[in-house]
Amino acid sequence: MVMLHLDVSRLFEIPRSRFCHDKVSDHSMDRKLVTEMLCIRCLKVQPCGPICTTPSCDGFPMAKHYCSICKLFDDERAVYHCPFCNLCRVGEGLGIDYFHCMTCNCCLGMKLVNHKCLEKSLETNCPICCEFLFTSSEAVRALPCGHYMHSACFQAYTCSHYTCPICGKSLGDMAVSCTINAAPAVLTTPV
Repeated sequence: MVMLHLDVSRLFEIPRSRFCHDKVSDHSMDRKLVTEMLCIRCLKVQPCGPICTTPSCDGFPMAKHYCSICKLFDDERAVYHCPFCNLCRVGEGLGIDYFHCMTCNCCLGMKLVNHKCLEKSLETNCPICCEFLFTSSEAVRALPCGHYMHSACFQAYTCSHYTCPICGKSLGDMAVSCTINAAPAVLTTPV
């Protein structure tokens, strides 16, 4: 029998999620290997599950959403588990606001049903910030050429660039962006 001593004064050191863990550790947590959780109400360590199993908590729910595969607990966002990606995604679910493209091997918003497919196109790093796109929790934008980057990276990148950083193809009609970006320069240019 393994005994676990929990010093409540050190409770602040227990990460509330794998994302919190990964931010403060020199290694990343494998979410699928997590077997135990700590109830924040009774402070009892117990097997992972949607509710606290301690009698004093009387079935206290650990979160609005719990995924037994990813060991994900979330109260703030709508989350669904994609069996094809084999991870949880933010959204209402497949067929509601997302679909899974088997060619790209990723979940995409319903407005991208007619996107340009590139095999496993999200299984790469963002060309701007170099974060892995497939497991990123940040919003991702599809480019007309079929490549992807984070939406925030796209916003920053298109202030001064108009072609895909991967293949060099045009990012689309940048006339509006050019007009907006050029306006301050035109106003301050001496005549």
